[in-house]
Amino acid sequence: GLEEDLGYLVGDCLLASAFVSYMGPFLSNYRDEMVSHIWMKQIRQLHVPCSPMFTCDSFLSNPTMVRTWNIQGLPSDDFSTENGIIVTRGNRWPLMIDPQCQATKWIKNMEAKKGLKIIDLQMPDYLRILETAIQVGSPVLLQNVQEELDPTLAPILNKSVTKVGGRMLIRLGDKEVDYHPDFRFYLTTKLPNPHYTPETSSQTTIVNFAVKEQGLEAQLLGIVVRKERPELEEQKDSLVLNIAAGKRKLKELEDEILRMSFLRLGDRGYGPLPEEQPGAYRPCAQRASILFFVLNDMGRIDPMYQFSLDAYIDLFNLSINKSHRSHKLDERIRHLNEYHTYAVYRYTCRGLFERHKLLFSFQMCAKILEMSGTLKMDEYNFFLRGGVVLDREGQMDNPCTSWLSDIYWDNVTELDKLTNFHGIMNSFEQYPRDWNLWYTSSKPEKAMLPGEWENSCNQMQRMLVVRSLRPDRVAFCVTAFIVSNLGSQFIEPPVLNMKSVVDDSTTKTPLIFVLSPGVDPTSSLLQLAEQSGMAQHFHALSLGQGQAPIATRMIKDGVHQGNWVFLANCHLSLSWMPQLDKLVEQLQVEEPHPSFRLWLSSSPHPEFPISILQAGIKMTTEPPTGLKANMKRLYQLITDPQFNRCTKPNKYKKLLFALCFFHSVLLERKKFLQLGWNIIYGFNDSDFEVSENLLSLYLDEYEDTPWDALKYLIAGVNYGGHVTDDWDRRLLTTYINDYFCDQTVAAPFYKLTVLDTYYIPKDGNLSSYKEYISLLPGMDPPEAFGQHPNADVASQITEARTLFETLLSLQPQTTPTGVAGQSREDKVRASSRSPAQHGPSCSCHGQASKRVSPGAGANQSRTQEAVQESFVEVFQWPKKYKGHNVPAQAGGPRP
Repeated sequence: GLEEDLGYLVGDCLLASAFVSYMGPFLSNYRDEMVSHIWMKQIRQLHVPCSPMFTCDSFLSNPTMVRTWNIQGLPSDDFSTENGIIVTRGNRWPLMIDPQCQATKWIKNMEAKKGLKIIDLQMPDYLRILETAIQVGSPVLLQNVQEELDPTLAPILNKSVTKVGGRMLIRLGDKEVDYHPDFRFYLTTKLPNPHYTPETSSQTTIVNFAVKEQGLEAQLLGIVVRKERPELEEQKDSLVLNIAAGKRKLKELEDEILRMSFLRLGDRGYGPLPEEQPGAYRPCAQRASILFFVLNDMGRIDPMYQFSLDAYIDLFNLSINKSHRSHKLDERIRHLNEYHTYAVYRYTCRGLFERHKLLFSFQMCAKILEMSGTLKMDEYNFFLRGGVVLDREGQMDNPCTSWLSDIYWDNVTELDKLTNFHGIMNSFEQYPRDWNLWYTSSKPEKAMLPGEWENSCNQMQRMLVVRSLRPDRVAFCVTAFIVSNLGSQFIEPPVLNMKSVVDDSTTKTPLIFVLSPGVDPTSSLLQLAEQSGMAQHFHALSLGQGQAPIATRMIKDGVHQGNWVFLANCHLSLSWMPQLDKLVEQLQVEEPHPSFRLWLSSSPHPEFPISILQAGIKMTTEPPTGLKANMKRLYQLITDPQFNRCTKPNKYKKLLFALCFFHSVLLERKKFLQLGWNIIYGFNDSDFEVSENLLSLYLDEYEDTPWDALKYLIAGVNYGGHVTDDWDRRLLTTYINDYFCDQTVAAPFYKLTVLDTYYIPKDGNLSSYKEYISLLPGMDPPEAFGQHPNADVASQITEARTLFETLLSLQPQTTPTGVAGQSREDKVRASSRSPAQHGPSCSCHGQASKRVSPGAGANQSRTQEAVQESFVEVFQWPKKYKGHNVPAQAGGPRP
């Protein structure tokens, strides 16, 4: 009752004020931990009364206010509601961490009727706009602030207001202006994890608006229901608006009118909100929400992997419209999930480096399985981390020391601790010969496991065994795991088609090449401009010192004249990037010429503007990984007229296939590290294009095939121009002699390697060659390059280690429970106790000292003295530091 609530008021006010003051920067799990388990516990210990079920949103807001915020664009989850309370109730001006513009949209809608002014620090007159707003009492939104704020904002942030007579004044620069009490000031940043100075933290209330899964899921559910069942969503929206308006009206009226209005509202017969039917589409919203956060996490791997929530929602809408429809709800949900999952993969892959594409697929797969509850997290954590033995005293001895190293035995002993692997250690004693056969097999991931383990392990558990004993085969396991759970299309990244990228873009969308070493997209872009009829309107500029004014003029001219503007090497002109950010932002409100496109290229750099990356379409142009992917890409570059232009089509088509294979082999040999090339060379598409032209030209000119001339020009001059090492040149000559010979043209199905898989297919049209290439294996055996089967072991182990390290960096930093129900903090505390518990006892000190220093005195060497002092330190350490880890155990979570 009211009397009870009044009794709790002191403690509740204390908790609420502390929450608003300190909890803004933290995520919801830290907020809950701090309030429920630390603050409330301490308040009760001090005998201050507070509500047993205290929550900030129930104490500082009401449903009517929250519903209004939701209508204005604030997500409806509890975390966002708490943020809304902190923004509106805090005494300091809010600085909102808003990478996905959720807070910006809400503020714009909430303050629109009050004449909101929107400024940023790149505007030349932002101080004048701010000064006017302070005088008339208009709200101001300062967007896109960085980690350092302009010192001229200090008086406003500090609220340095003085009262002179009846006037409230604030000093801005060298003059004082009237301060209107209705003035409101909001700041937002798109930086996902900024580091602000203590001064900034004390001047503002930092509020973390990073999008949460629960809030995004609710938004996506509304979108899918609005598309699939628009009548339900319209009915719900209408009811929500009416009820919110009714509640607001009820609160404003006096008691008697309130009672009458309540009776009338009860007679309207609205019935319950139609939540039950829309809830059936929740699996679609959950899948889409999870996939967005997989995308969002990719930004931790590379600063250029930034994705916009607005663009993602557009992609989700496209998936709803294009996916296969069905009258059965379960089938419809399955079709939509499958279509959208692949759409996300296809959309993302064109902007990922090759080394991250398999990782992205596996992360998607793991998160989807985790959501469905089919992935055991203790097994997945072991797959990422492997086995680390801290206490070897209790470890079983390695029974197979002749062939199994201690590192792999450590993995086995730790694997034995998992629920489904009890007894695997003993099986190495029971079946040492069988385990040795499995360990030495060329493809252990496909070989039968010894004993009962063959039938008791599912696919993930087999991966753990491979990870423990044969890390060089992990990539093959991961690939098979993705194919089994998502499909084969998720391990075959689509070939970049720049024409389709242009078609997908708009005049307001920057097209960004993310550069890798040795790759220059300029020639491809020039070729595309010619094909698109834009060669005369293509303007390129390499950025650097003094080029900023020229670039600005080129963009402004391009907007009006419909040019393609290409600004290369943006990473060399970082100081101009804020101005470029402003120009891109202006494109969003202008109406550029329909033909205008802005192309950018940059190496990865953390200072490249996030908003440009989010607004644009990102592309990487490095060669793909694998013979199949490279062959597929090369045949994608060849047009039908080009394929049919040669007067000797039988020879040309076969030799063209051999040339594509030759080019792909040269690129892929670098994966063998020092066994591939003595020096890594930058072979590129220009080498292939020139060689293809030479091939067509010489076949047309000569009746008999000029083998020596072709081999010399292609391998000796064109590709050989890169090669500086004599042994590498000899290798190049060997390959060209194998691929360019009479048998290549004369023999049907001529084998290009010792394997039966790779051969020149029968004569056909361009699509038949592409179809044959699509049937090639996705993972290349070393024999395809003429290498020993074990040649790629070292590179595969390195690749697996990199995969694990990168996946670990994507794991959440706070894990509620780990293996055997322990949290990560519990494991650390247990490890910190271990040295003191298992260190040497002090009683051993005397015996050890006698052995080290049998005869003390003048004859004792300096070395003996040093060793004896070290022994004293070691044996006294457990006693000296006993109990010193207790304070660390008592601490709460440290964000």
